[in-house]
Amino acid sequence: MAMPKELKHFLDHFEDLEDPRMERTRLHPLPEILLTTVCGVFAGCEGWNEIEAFGRVRLELLRQYLPFENGMPSDDTLRRVFRALDPGQFQQCFQSWCRNWFVLHDGSQIAIDGKTLRGSRDGDRQALHLVSAFATEA
Repeated sequence: MAMPKELKHFLDHFEDLEDPRMERTRLHPLPEILLTTVCGVFAGCEGWNEIEAFGRVRLELLRQYLPFENGMPSDDTLRRVFRALDPGQFQQCFQSWCRNWFVLHDGSQIAIDGKTLRGSRDGDRQALHLVSAFATEA
């Protein structure tokens, strides 16, 4: 399967992100979970159920880029994996990808919008906060 350079670029920035799951329990590879979640959030999904539904509807499209041999991860799997990830390490990888991918040109501005993913708070762990940024011309 040929990987587009944009996807390779994305995955390269997350290759140092430690997968907290035990290897024998990994039914879905971390890159598949990351790709599904990031695409779902960029598409406007507002919770793990919506991200799973997004992935199920677009599974054949996603399989053009990664195998998804075990199908689409459930919303519970997505939630568990993201709750177990080191937030600081994920933030560092995500910011590194954003800094190298999104380049502003003269006269451009970034419009920023934020929201909290409903149902993402778990016990003493904070809810997942999402920030959307759009490049606009002044």
